[in-house]
Amino acid sequence: MSTLPSDRQQEIQKLLDAAQFFALPRRAPARRGAADYQTYTISVADGARQHTIEVSDPVPPDLARLLDVLRELTER
Repeated sequence: MSTLPSDRQQEIQKLLDAAQFFALPRRAPARRGAADYQTYTISVADGARQHTIEVSDPVPPDLARLLDVLRELTER
């Protein structure tokens, strides 16, 4: 993330904080019909903290914007 402009770094940090990312369980409970949903794996390393989660559609609103930003950054 250190290669990103500072405004993008701040945006991602705010999204991680708003979602309480580091407190989320590794896997969200499976929802009915989940076999048809897309699953996303998000890994974040922030200094000594590292955390990975798996989330499936429909993505909870607190993670949706974070996922949008990460997609945008990886599609460049």
